Amino acid sequence: MKKFIMKTALVAVLGLSMVSCKSTFYQVYDVDYDSNMKMQDNSLVYENEDCKVLYNLWSEGGFVKFAIINKTDKDIFVNLTQTFFTLNGLANEYYQGRTYSTATYNQVTTASASVNSIAKGVGYGSANAYLSGSGFWGNDTYSWNGNAKSTSSLTKFIKSTTQSVTVKEKEIECIPAKSFKVFGTYSVSPSWQRTCDKEKDFPSKTYLLGSYSKDNTPYTFNNRIAYGFAKNDIAEKHIDNVFWVKAITNYSEKSATEDVKEKSECYGMKTSDKFKRFKIGTPNKFYIVGTTEGGYLIH
Repeated sequence: MKKFIMKTALVAVLGLSMVSCKSTFYQVYDVDYDSNMKMQDNSLVYENEDCKVLYNLWSEGGFVKFAIINKTDKDIFVNLTQTFFTLNGLANEYYQGRTYSTATYNQVTTASASVNSIAKGVGYGSANAYLSGSGFWGNDTYSWNGNAKSTSSLTKFIKSTTQSVTVKEKEIECIPAKSFKVFGTYSVSPSWQRTCDKEKDFPSKTYLLGSYSKDNTPYTFNNRIAYGFAKNDIAEKHIDNVFWVKAITNYSEKSATEDVKEKSECYGMKTSDKFKRFKIGTPNKFYIVGTTEGGYLIH
């Protein structure tokens, strides 16, 4: 009798642990775009005689970051009061009169240690990440943002001083000749699409929720960039880059990501980084994250 009770209790505990187990899923939005753009160098690229505009949409929520490269020998002025991000017909201008604070850290001590660090996040990396690695945006674009273990035989660390500078947003941004600037304010930010079928919403591998045309897509968005070669109140030229969601697919975490370990050495300092990387990331896709517990979406 006692053995039967113990077995029953064990089965109940195991069942409860399985029900309460949390799992991660990704809903991935595949984006199409007008024929005046092409996929090149890890970017979606628009180009005319004056400039190149590069996008990489891969991010949580569909953050629309873009770079404008000035191809000319003259300064280009981007008028942010006439530059808009439009989502499903709602226009939002880029100039909002915001202020920004930046901080500079000066490290002054050295310690030998093993440290925990933040993994390479979406859209972040080294100062020259935009021009290294996998195309214009670098390899860090497809790394999942989370905690990772980083070990080092010699790490500059601990004590620092901070200087802060506050900058007011400009109505007109100047891009010098043969230079580029990176912009980004708005996201598509879709809500999780459900079928109320657990095998489809939270598949063991993948499940295609839907395919769409430009006419019936649930999300269409475009960037209207106003610019010229003089710092005028009204820009003389503009660019329209149009995008729309053409497919939505659910992925299990195992189907979407992989564990990566990178080792490096510089001046005798060895570093090992462990982090997750998306196997499915491309510049014309973005995703949202869903967490389930007991088979139900909780976040």
